[in-house]
Amino acid sequence: MTRREHRRRERRLSHHPRLPITTAPSDWQSWQSWQTSWDRRQEWYMPDREERFRVMIDTVEAVTDPTPRVLDLACGTGSITDRLLRRLPGAHSTCVDIDPALLTIARGHFAGDERVTFAEADVTRPTWTEHLPHASYDAGATAQRFALLGDPRQPKPDGGARRDRPTATRWHLETLRGQGFSEARQVWCSASDALVAALR
Repeated sequence: MTRREHRRRERRLSHHPRLPITTAPSDWQSWQSWQTSWDRRQEWYMPDREERFRVMIDTVEAVTDPTPRVLDLACGTGSITDRLLRRLPGAHSTCVDIDPALLTIARGHFAGDERVTFAEADVTRPTWTEHLPHASYDAGATAQRFALLGDPRQPKPDGGARRDRPTATRWHLETLRGQGFSEARQVWCSASDALVAALR
């Protein structure tokens, strides 16, 4: 790790002052308390978070078999993977995130579960897939805006400017179709958010 990368890592960790980095919880219940605390904090910002997860996993279940290999992108503490494995016990998940503090909670929560693997990677970099343990997946899921679809501030390939907001559903659908997904559509929405699904 370079000095610059070390400074970046320290800055990321500073955003999680309540997580002990040197003294880690030693049992599953302790990690579960961290997981529960994170979920409650997120629900304060997104009251419909569980409904979003339910529809997301409904979609995965509808388009795969009972034992899918799933890529949990920007996984945080592994909230999506936790719900996925409860619904589909035969599933396997790779949790990907850039934040080592959140990955520490996820690793503790899923310790000993061979269905879950982890990768610390920045999905905005072209080489992020080199960190994955598998070359292909049956489904990918994320609760984050799709930064890995490319920088929405850049012009369209034909040179025209993008007129819609980068967070707009239309932008996500157009970008997914432009990257080779044969079908892309909105499958859920709230007053302030939406969930899209795409098939290759």
